[in-house]
Amino acid sequence: MPLFGADRCIYSVTVFWIKSILCLCVDWSVRHFSEGSWCIVCMQVTMTNSKKDQRQEIKFCVQSGVPREETVRHIRQVHGQNALSVWSIHRWYTAFENERVETNDLPRPGQPKMHTPGKIQQIDQVVRQDRRQVTVRQVAGRSNVSVGTAFKTLRKDLGLKKKCAHWVPHHLTDDQKRRHVDRCRAALRCLRRNGEVDHIICCDETWFYVCDPPSCCDNHQWLACNAPTPAVPLHEQSTLKAMLLVFFDEQGLLYCCFVPQGQGVNGAFYLQVLQELCDAVRRRRPQVWCAQHWGILHDGAPAHWSLPVQNWFQQMRVPQVLHPVYSPDLNPPDYWLFSMLKRKVRGELFPDLQQLRATVDREMGLIPQHEWCAAMECYVPRLHKCIQAQGSYFEHE
Repeated sequence: MPLFGADRCIYSVTVFWIKSILCLCVDWSVRHFSEGSWCIVCMQVTMTNSKKDQRQEIKFCVQSGVPREETVRHIRQVHGQNALSVWSIHRWYTAFENERVETNDLPRPGQPKMHTPGKIQQIDQVVRQDRRQVTVRQVAGRSNVSVGTAFKTLRKDLGLKKKCAHWVPHHLTDDQKRRHVDRCRAALRCLRRNGEVDHIICCDETWFYVCDPPSCCDNHQWLACNAPTPAVPLHEQSTLKAMLLVFFDEQGLLYCCFVPQGQGVNGAFYLQVLQELCDAVRRRRPQVWCAQHWGILHDGAPAHWSLPVQNWFQQMRVPQVLHPVYSPDLNPPDYWLFSMLKRKVRGELFPDLQQLRATVDREMGLIPQHEWCAAMECYVPRLHKCIQAQGSYFEHE
């Protein structure tokens, strides 16, 4: 049993005063107490769990002549789970026997500082040599730094981020960009009633294939974490295909047809399609037909600019809204309808063209009316975005 009882109230006394009292009473303690009992008293009074204080206790035991084994036993007994390991106690006991005074750890050199202006410049040069193929791990290896340091330098110091390039339909020249802006402004002038687009009828055509292989994104599916990766056989795009002509507005589909096999989309065929479109507008949109302020949005294909077609537009007094060339982001069939339809039929192998046409017709019939309206409402904001982008592509900006 310790001489002082180790009462709980002693814990409120600060470590500073305890150490001061111990230092003043060293000589007196040696004369009145045995070496072992005094060591027990000291450790019971202090009862601190910090490593530095335990080292000071070991130092005091060495100076008081307490044996090594007894010092280990008392340190482990007093501090319990927070006590230093046996190996650390022996190591510090030996150090104090060798006349060491400092109880703090000696400064260590550690890893040399690699985040320097010279290293930043070196990493910048490595990236400039190959911006496309070099990886963060390769940058770290060539600059002789860690991967974390290379990543931190690239992101925070150099402000770099690896971005994947997106595909664009065409590399636009400055003259084509100016034409894009002029076409967009002309289209905005053609739109009546403060920019509403309910009287605009979109027209375009595209190819559908009997066998159209799915893309990598189309093959993504939710599976269990331990499920094997599914295997999809590689198919080539078939040569058997059918061209679809479609006309629609914000209220839905107006007219669509597949071009017969062997028939080219020339001026005569397009004129016949326009006449059938007029019948569809008269039957399905009687108010628009009577108002006589509806227009057709189509591109500058040769069939659209043929002499019979242009004469028909003048006779019917139907305005034309032309979208710029190489601009699928300004054409509702391109940026919405065709991509959605092809995504639904892509990956399926149809036995013939008749089955392909029936599937496409069925999918278009399942499109709700609000999606047609949403696609047309995006048209005018896209014209403004093209003007703000000065004729450049804005789809992925």
